[in-house]
Amino acid sequence: MAYVAITSLKQTLDHLMMNWKLEFTFDEVKHLQDLTEKISVIEKMLQDSANKRVIDHKKIKHLEGCIRDMAHKAEDFIEEYLYIKAEASDVAAFEEELNLQCHLLEVLNEINSIRTLLTKIYQESDAAAIKLQRASNTRSIEHLSGWSSNPKENDHMVVGIDNDLLKIKDRLTGLPSKLDIITIVGMGGIGKTTLGRKVFNDPLIEYHFYIRAWVTVSQKYVLRDVLLGLLCSFTKIGDEVFNEKNEKLAELLYRNLKGQRYLIVMDAVWEGKILCDLKRSFPDDKNGSRIVLTSRLIDVAMSVNLDRHQHHMNFLSLIDSWMLLRNEVFSKESCPLDLEVIGKEIAQKCQGLPLAILAVAGHLSSINKTGECWMSVANGIRSLESEDQENCLDILGLSYMSLPHHLKACFLYLGAFPPDFEIPVWRLIRLWVAEGILRAEWPKSLEQVAEMCLQDLISRSLVMVRKRKSDGGIKSCGVHDLVRDLIFREAEKEDFLLVVESDAKFLPRYAYDKRRLCFHHQIGRSMLNSSRSNVDHLSHMKPSILPNRSILFYGRLQVTEFHKMLDSHVSFTDFKLLRVLEILFRFFEDFPVEVTFLVHLRYLALSTNTYFPTCLSQLWNLQTLINEHYKIVNLPTDIWKMPQLRLLYLKNGGCIPYPIGSRALTEINTLVLPNLNKLSTINFAGCYRELVACVPNLKKLGIRVMQFKSFPAHNCLNDLLYLSELEKLKCIFLERDNQLFHWNAFPPKLRKLTLGGSFLPWEKMKSIGMLPNLEVLKLKDYAFSGPEWQVAEDEFCQLKYLLIDGTDLVHWGVTGSHFQRLRQLILRCCRHLNEIPIGVGEIPTLQIIDLDDSSTLAVSSARLIQEEQHSWGNDGLIVRIHPRD
Repeated sequence: MAYVAITSLKQTLDHLMMNWKLEFTFDEVKHLQDLTEKISVIEKMLQDSANKRVIDHKKIKHLEGCIRDMAHKAEDFIEEYLYIKAEASDVAAFEEELNLQCHLLEVLNEINSIRTLLTKIYQESDAAAIKLQRASNTRSIEHLSGWSSNPKENDHMVVGIDNDLLKIKDRLTGLPSKLDIITIVGMGGIGKTTLGRKVFNDPLIEYHFYIRAWVTVSQKYVLRDVLLGLLCSFTKIGDEVFNEKNEKLAELLYRNLKGQRYLIVMDAVWEGKILCDLKRSFPDDKNGSRIVLTSRLIDVAMSVNLDRHQHHMNFLSLIDSWMLLRNEVFSKESCPLDLEVIGKEIAQKCQGLPLAILAVAGHLSSINKTGECWMSVANGIRSLESEDQENCLDILGLSYMSLPHHLKACFLYLGAFPPDFEIPVWRLIRLWVAEGILRAEWPKSLEQVAEMCLQDLISRSLVMVRKRKSDGGIKSCGVHDLVRDLIFREAEKEDFLLVVESDAKFLPRYAYDKRRLCFHHQIGRSMLNSSRSNVDHLSHMKPSILPNRSILFYGRLQVTEFHKMLDSHVSFTDFKLLRVLEILFRFFEDFPVEVTFLVHLRYLALSTNTYFPTCLSQLWNLQTLINEHYKIVNLPTDIWKMPQLRLLYLKNGGCIPYPIGSRALTEINTLVLPNLNKLSTINFAGCYRELVACVPNLKKLGIRVMQFKSFPAHNCLNDLLYLSELEKLKCIFLERDNQLFHWNAFPPKLRKLTLGGSFLPWEKMKSIGMLPNLEVLKLKDYAFSGPEWQVAEDEFCQLKYLLIDGTDLVHWGVTGSHFQRLRQLILRCCRHLNEIPIGVGEIPTLQIIDLDDSSTLAVSSARLIQEEQHSWGNDGLIVRIHPRD
């Protein structure tokens, strides 16, 4: 992970140089500038290494390790330097450690040595590449024996692709008559090549096409090899043709295909550019010729036929998975009944991936066919150590090896989450950003860059979409178990992260040297206390500075003291350089004040022990519940001393302090969290303008609004207007307050708004309707109350998604001229609504009307709308009716 280490170091250097509180000497400034420039050179050389066709991988791997270690060492010093400057009361005591100029010179000398070695390796690689190219030009025809006009199908039974086969055959033999391109897309091991072979060797296809050619394309393909491979597939060529230049080979291929109905299958394509290179070699005689590409990359499919057919391979069903497993293990024999139940469980755990099923089948074939042996496989299917599974990982590893440097780190970070964990996209994106593994690409924010990276991983079939958001974006994602095994294998090679498993007797000493530390299972006192006997005198073995940047707990914690969560000899204040801290399965009675000493923290997610009702009936007695039984967690004032925070997430809420606190009023300008991007969930007794001023770049805010006896009645919700960058707001009201009738101002850039329990009159909807960028509106638990809502013509010009969940609305005045961009209308618990106006069906963009637990009149009108639209030919409108409980 040399590239990622360099990227993170550059960010740290930028932060150091922009720190206005520090004063540098002329020599220090010069060294910092030299260091930044030389690091940029190293970064560029690492980027170029991905495009080197021939390279001494052993040497470059060793050198990348040296670059990573150098970058980590430099970053550790710089961030410790910043920590001491920010927190130490007696900086003079650290004078020797704070010798910035000396450390910078040391790093510069190390970089010079690395750059020299890196240049030498690249020069050797370039020379080797030229030599190899010359050798390839003199190869004989025998070297092309890998290409075949009749690719053999493997011995494995083909199941679950009958429908796929029919669809592809229809596309190949039907319209249009012009040359058409079909792409078969899916993750590695899902059966793309198997389907391609089945189609290629089908008797109907063989009869239909006069010429058929199959070629397997490598990741770093050579155009000459592809041209020769295609020619060898359907004609005999001699050495004289083999020695021709690319232009002559392309012309020869064209002449052989001209006037023929041909089928070209290019398997395992990694770059859409290949069709551009071969375009003039494929004549279009309007005779039904076809080109089929198989690829793991959706981007390849999009680039070669944006408006044409893309066939996405799906995972096998449980029935097909079991059929494939059974036939691989027993062939023509029958499976004993006592093994069938266990076998189906094993097949289910393979999650429909043929590659995984074949790997497990290979293992089952080599062991005794007994219930005990099969049950052991079912219980430990993820930890199978077989040659077949290694082969599977090697196949999937091709996708990993093709990733750009920054995407490799993003991909490996997915190993931080437990098995079968549905990963919230907002969390993943902000973890990537906080880690410093991504580089800003102006004018995009780091979060936008992270979203693009996630889309890239999805398009490469490495990450699966689990759920979609109301606006069509990705809400959660995950990875296949076999892909997760690949992540752990590569993460271990790269020393990228350490996952502490449930059976760990103690926290190993080397854990404190890892930059990312993840806990996936329950952690109790036995593990934490046993470290005394297993790690002798850890307190004096502990390094002076712990390099950990991330600590994530996904297991339940049995300890109650925050400072004892890791080890009796180590507290969180020892993790001076920590950037990420997530503990969501331990409820804290009080906010741990130790956290505020972690000045480099960028991502903080904790669970508090605050209670809030989850159903509407509890709202009425909330004041008594809170005042008499439950304690509200208050954040310390020193939370404002953490300027690097990008995300502050309190799972069950907490009260944020007044910015000034005990400080002098003149210090207010220093109490700003300029990087804070997401703040949730905060309990406000009032939204003070001073607080809003301290989070100027906030984009996502979640608040619960309440009033207590200890607070004066105060309604400053209009001050949210000053959050000029806010895009998403979720506001839940925990008591009914008539003063809210005066709330009529919202941030201008708001794209998504969720309101609950506010009991605003429908007349107040005017302020929301005039928001110029609002795309998603969710109204829950009587966000608005009253019998009638009349929508005005000039409101909700950009709204795409509307949810009304819980209301006493009776008459809704809306026509087809309103909500001109609405795509989804969701109505829940609208038990008094007398109808959905027939004009709603005339909204041109409307795709879905979804009713759940709503009045029979509303249901009848929804069905009437659908019938009318279908009569007009609008079959795209979907109406979903969920019956009342």
